[in-house]
Amino acid sequence: MKYLTYGLAITLSAASVVCGVMLWTNEQESLGAVVLAGAIAGGLELSKFVLFPHAKNLKAQGKKSAYPLYSLAVLLLCLSVVATVAFLERASKQANNKLQYADISTDNAVNDLKALDSQIATISQTLQADADKDYRKRVYAESGKLNALLQEKQKLLNQISANKQISVGGLQSLFHSIADVTGSNHNNVRITAYTIAAILMDVTAIAMIMLLASTPATRKKPINTATREDEIEARILAGDYGHQIIGRQIAKAEKIGYRRLQPVLERLLKDEKLIKDGNKTYLAG
Repeated sequence: MKYLTYGLAITLSAASVVCGVMLWTNEQESLGAVVLAGAIAGGLELSKFVLFPHAKNLKAQGKKSAYPLYSLAVLLLCLSVVATVAFLERASKQANNKLQYADISTDNAVNDLKALDSQIATISQTLQADADKDYRKRVYAESGKLNALLQEKQKLLNQISANKQISVGGLQSLFHSIADVTGSNHNNVRITAYTIAAILMDVTAIAMIMLLASTPATRKKPINTATREDEIEARILAGDYGHQIIGRQIAKAEKIGYRRLQPVLERLLKDEKLIKDGNKTYLAG
């Protein structure tokens, strides 16, 4: 669930930033202006995602500075929604212009097709008459013209088919359908839909980021840095091996080499936690 939340936050926030940056940069001509506009737009878009969680933390701490931050974050949110709607609206107008051009192109192609059909019919009749009269040279010449007209007709048919593909489907047809059902203007329907989509995108992204910011980090278990020698030392001092300390017996019991145990015993002797009495070693006290 955590990774899904991360994915949604990144996807939605990136979409919001891209819409704002694209709107600003598309209005510029020079490379410097594009870079500057993109930096400004990207900074403003990203700022709202930072300000909302920060303002929430300040409010939780009871600081009054949270309210100016909230106000600024809401203002940036409104600007982001406007920018997203403007970007989508411009893309919609470009699509409409393309559709209108396709419609005009289709009408012209249909008119040209009708003229070609008339010429093809005339030449076909001439060919039939010449063939009946055995005018071979004229038949050959007219056949070449007919083939050229048929090729031109096929090009027009392909153009009409391509234009129909441009005109089929899309959100615009959905907006027109909703407008017809509700009795509204399709432009108002489109802008309303874009506004709702922009608000949902930004608000959901902010909610995801605030959710991630408020999720407490998983505490890691403290790493046990005690070594095997430290454990044995603690057991020696606890008296687990008796009052008299016999190194080789301890090494055998702990299944470690005596050379590994010897520095432990020497350290305890140096710290006067063990004492020697001749060849024997005892716990101090």
